[in-house]
Amino acid sequence: MTISGTGSVSIGIHEGIEKSAGGWGHILGDEGSGYWIAMQAFIRMTKEEDEGYEYSHLTESILKKLGYLSVMELKKFIYSATKSEIAAFVPLIVQHAEKGDGFSQNILNQAGYHLAKQTLEVIKKLKLCKNVTIALKGSILTNVPLVQSSFINHIKLENPNVIFVLEDVSATLGCYYIAMKHLK
Repeated sequence: MTISGTGSVSIGIHEGIEKSAGGWGHILGDEGSGYWIAMQAFIRMTKEEDEGYEYSHLTESILKKLGYLSVMELKKFIYSATKSEIAAFVPLIVQHAEKGDGFSQNILNQAGYHLAKQTLEVIKKLKLCKNVTIALKGSILTNVPLVQSSFINHIKLENPNVIFVLEDVSATLGCYYIAMKHLK
């Protein structure tokens, strides 16, 4: 299972052995997560300011949402915001990507790539090559088509026979199945 919401992690179980990749939190990683996606946009904003470029449409939109006039004010938000408050800017980035903004599209494609890379690491750690099923969970992987398609395409390049579970299955139901397995 690969999860990408505010954070990101890939977890696999095969023959009772559990392996994971990612899930290190926002300071050490979380590549492909909502937090990571938003931070890429914020970092670009600082580059535009430092290098004297005209603000992009994405930068203007973020500043407007924040109620700021200049990127110089960005530190007030970044250093006081929660991870969720930062990740809440993903829908704005998605909107810009849908309007054809190349930078926003690239961030979302990179997110899918990073999630695929950590998922493939789990597959490798578990020594799987056949009958691999990957469940997708979290708001980024399930609700952002560009991230999801990038993720699936990168996985299929390495392992074309993977089966993807895209349906929204209750996490509670999954816990129930695991508990029932342990009771046997």
